[in-house]
Amino acid sequence: VAPQTETQKVLAEIWKEVLGIEQVGIHDNFFDLGGHSLMATQVVSRVRQTFGMELLLQSLFKYPNVATLAEEIETMLIVAKDVLQSVGEGSAIQQEDEEKGEL
Repeated sequence: VAPQTETQKVLAEIWKEVLGIEQVGIHDNFFDLGGHSLMATQVVSRVRQTFGMELLLQSLFKYPNVATLAEEIETMLIVAKDVLQSVGEGSAIQQEDEEKGEL
């Protein structure tokens, strides 16, 4: 099955480059395609650079296909965005309290 979401497409491209193959389906297992731990490290590094997020090496072992890894990355990005929004809202509230002298 061909990649459908933007995250799946980006991951498939990374896998193709690292594995040196021409096609990756979303259900293909990274390790069945010839991947090994050194290549997994390269994938994780490229994911970090591309998505601007920390991805643990063990994530690729836990989610060894594009579909499941993409879902995990999307979930992590949503959580990170929510946390940043919460921190931003907290900072605004703290600033208001400081301005009122309520701290």
